Amino acid sequence: MISSNSSVLRTTVSTTDSDEAYGLFRQIYVDHQPVCAPADENFHMTVSTGTADTVCGGHLRGAMRYRGRAEPAAIVTMGVLAGGCITFRSRREECACGAGDAMAVMFDERSEFTVEDPDVVTLQVPLVRVTQAAQVNFGTLQEDFRLHSVRPVSPTMNEFFARVVHMVTTQLLSPEGLAFEYPLVARQLVDVVITALLNGFANSTMTVDYRPEPGKISAAAVRRAVDYIDEHAAEPIGAADIAAATGTEARELQATFVREHELTPMEYLRRVRLNGAHHDLQTCTPDGDDAVATVAAIAHRWGFVNQRLFSALYRAAFGRAPGITLGEDPP
Repeated sequence: MISSNSSVLRTTVSTTDSDEAYGLFRQIYVDHQPVCAPADENFHMTVSTGTADTVCGGHLRGAMRYRGRAEPAAIVTMGVLAGGCITFRSRREECACGAGDAMAVMFDERSEFTVEDPDVVTLQVPLVRVTQAAQVNFGTLQEDFRLHSVRPVSPTMNEFFARVVHMVTTQLLSPEGLAFEYPLVARQLVDVVITALLNGFANSTMTVDYRPEPGKISAAAVRRAVDYIDEHAAEPIGAADIAAATGTEARELQATFVREHELTPMEYLRRVRLNGAHHDLQTCTPDGDDAVATVAAIAHRWGFVNQRLFSALYRAAFGRAPGITLGEDPP
């Protein structure tokens, strides 16, 4: 079964044919060489996916035992098991994950995995999104980034990361999930997952011994950053995009931007988006009588995921609730 809208392609496939199942597994998750165990008469697999741009959520379940040898791939695969067992083996580590466990795998070298009777929710993001975040936020060069462990660093981080993955995959897999209809919200949700990954799993950013103070960049570069943000605020841009547009490093740009404007580029971006939402509230007509839904849609359009936070920010900036502004004539 395939369903789609403007942003998310959703599929669900069930099969009792082991060859078809292994082909689907290879297509959806990672290129690998199957090591096929004989299928018994109870074999079955169901896999649901929701794909938006380069991000894919999945739900894999079935009665199966499957082993594969994976080649290096430019993706990071995250997951949370509700049942079954998944084991990973690489040169660095062997790790078995069971019910309740969160996991994250960076296929940066040849590795083996075994999947047994899985019930697992998965989320895959491009590796470059993770390495960019590591460089922007921690100063780790993209080519030096590695995940050191499949499992989170603590039970607390396991629980937190599992909640984050479930939140995002629900938006991708459920037809009622609307977050990925709004590019700015979608970008923020993926950024939340990556931040949770970098803070919850042992990785190269945790072993950086020394980061030199960021250098100062020119005022002209800061002006280019402001112009870029003003022009592209309605697009899913981030700190790395702003820095690239100005020909600078993100940490250097942020340090100089703060000195000149007393806020970071991302804080300035939020201010511009808040002004955009204010303009839309002034000039739009509510969808029927449902003003609450219209305010929520405008907030999502401008990248504000949390409705309460949007209302608080809006009140602080404009002195009234967004619902009051809605539909008023522009001044």
